[in-house]
Amino acid sequence: MRTSRVSRETAQVVKALSSRASNEDAPRRSLRNFAHTAEVNYAQDDDSSDLSSLASNAAPSSPLSDLSVTPPPSNRKRKRTVKTEILSPNASTANRNTNLPKKVRRQPAKRIKGEHGQLANAEPPANWEQMYSVTAEMRKKVLAPVDTMGCESLAERNRSPIDRRLQTLIALMLSSQTKDTVTAVAMKTLQENLEGGFNLAALLTVEPSRLNELIAKVGFHNNKTKYIKATAGILRDKFNGDIPDTIEGLVSLPGVGPKMAYLTMSAAWGRDEGIGVDV
Repeated sequence: MRTSRVSRETAQVVKALSSRASNEDAPRRSLRNFAHTAEVNYAQDDDSSDLSSLASNAAPSSPLSDLSVTPPPSNRKRKRTVKTEILSPNASTANRNTNLPKKVRRQPAKRIKGEHGQLANAEPPANWEQMYSVTAEMRKKVLAPVDTMGCESLAERNRSPIDRRLQTLIALMLSSQTKDTVTAVAMKTLQENLEGGFNLAALLTVEPSRLNELIAKVGFHNNKTKYIKATAGILRDKFNGDIPDTIEGLVSLPGVGPKMAYLTMSAAWGRDEGIGVDV
């Protein structure tokens, strides 16, 4: 029976496709045979593991015949030796303490008494003049509010010496617990608002409430109002309208302590009889 040309060509195409499919299935069949029939042998030692040899029943022509499998890693873990060092706390503390400078404890001032129980004359330090001059030179390089608004510079220069001394004393009384700038403003307010000017007569006649308003910016102005009014009466009755010229007389005034008295003696009378120290 004769076949047509188309039939023959179709048969050739089908044959070619079936041959190609069988060639593609060969690796799959070999892999399937390897999964069921392959035997894997492992050789291990303590430090390393070698690749095992594979025995397969697959055909020699199979591409998987020379396949080798890497064995799973061993579960054994190497033991690591950890070196521990124990530090002595006493040694570290000792090293730390040696690097720190030692603090010098301040000793209280010693009072040296003479033969009859009286205090002996204390000698000044040998280099006090040098230290003072160095400090004075350093101080000149910095301008502070006290240089322009200090109590010794707040009195009106066009007033009489008695009025200037009184204003200096009142400025020092106002400066307690108050900044120099605030004291200067309060003094300017008194000079501009007291009737008849800033003098003893004006302090005697001004009402306490009004005086309190004028100095309301300074600290403790309520108490200072009482002190100023009482001081004005004492100056009129005991010191002939002028301020005392001794430390004893100044500290007898209400609200005036040793520091304020020494500063008043220096600024108002021009006599340095002591050092004003805060206590």
